[in-house]
Amino acid sequence: MKRILLVLGGLVVAGAVVGAFTGVLVAASILALMEGPRAIVATGVGEAYLFAAGVGSACGAVLAPLASFTFLRHVPLWRIFAETALGTVFGGVLALRLDLSFETAIGVAALGFLAAGARLAVSHRKRASAQQRPDHLNQA
Repeated sequence: MKRILLVLGGLVVAGAVVGAFTGVLVAASILALMEGPRAIVATGVGEAYLFAAGVGSACGAVLAPLASFTFLRHVPLWRIFAETALGTVFGGVLALRLDLSFETAIGVAALGFLAAGARLAVSHRKRASAQQRPDHLNQA
């Protein structure tokens, strides 16, 4: 039980860190797309980055352990974090670029996370089932 709690805690912390980074990356991408690349480092954007990091951190702290313990349990952790982060950024940028509301954009970003996770689950399900078969069946 202690080991499970340590793994859970590690996934929550890692999910929060990656989520915060992803939130800032979405905010920076939106600023660059809407106002040009110089807007990324303009004066006064620090509050937007802090807010984006907070939202991303909260979402990552919840979604990373949930996905890791359920449908992505056979996927290497680095791929879970890297590919779901890319899906989240893509979904968030797409939603905000389409001028959707902030709440809707968070939902679309979460859908990007789930889409990337579903792709990972499907691609690793075949490998996991092949590893569980007897050796003479894997040689075909």
